[in-house]
Amino acid sequence: CLTLSLRQAHSLHFLGRFDEILDLLLRQEGEVKRGGDAAIAGEYYFRLGRTYDVLADHERAVECARRAIEEAERCGDRTVEGKARFVLAYVGYWTGRYAEGVEHGRQAVAALEGSPERWWLGEAHWVIGINHAMAGEFDQALTALERAQAIGESLMDPRLQSTVAFTVGGIHALRGASELALERCQRAVELARDP
Repeated sequence: CLTLSLRQAHSLHFLGRFDEILDLLLRQEGEVKRGGDAAIAGEYYFRLGRTYDVLADHERAVECARRAIEEAERCGDRTVEGKARFVLAYVGYWTGRYAEGVEHGRQAVAALEGSPERWWLGEAHWVIGINHAMAGEFDQALTALERAQAIGESLMDPRLQSTVAFTVGGIHALRGASELALERCQRAVELARDP
């Protein structure tokens, strides 16, 4: 069942079992193409693009994210559109195209605001922040990260809070504020529940 495979892929992501996800999803591709359900196809291509992204196959990640956006627009699913735009923003970070990453991140935020997927909204703010940081735009980065932190705290989600904390720590380190950097990075370690 495709829906079950998508749920399994989501769980495997947080376990770092990306090769398994890729195998699982690629076995379902025929069903997705035959099914014609834009909502399922959008989620499928988002999840496949996210997997390719973490496996550093950025070309396929972009291709899948764009396909997810097309399917999401076809059925009016702003949540899947926002998650797919997050993938494009993250590719911007990995490939050094930070201005594109910021723009895709802003589009992700616009799509996800008002969505029940608050965690993904926090991730979208985070990816804007990290793209700004890599471009040396530290004030803009910290503003975006404050938004991500507020969402992480409201959700009481230690993973999001930890990610934001180590990113903020890195920015303070780059700025030469070593005490603040150590404080934020120590907080990230305290919040981290797994390696």
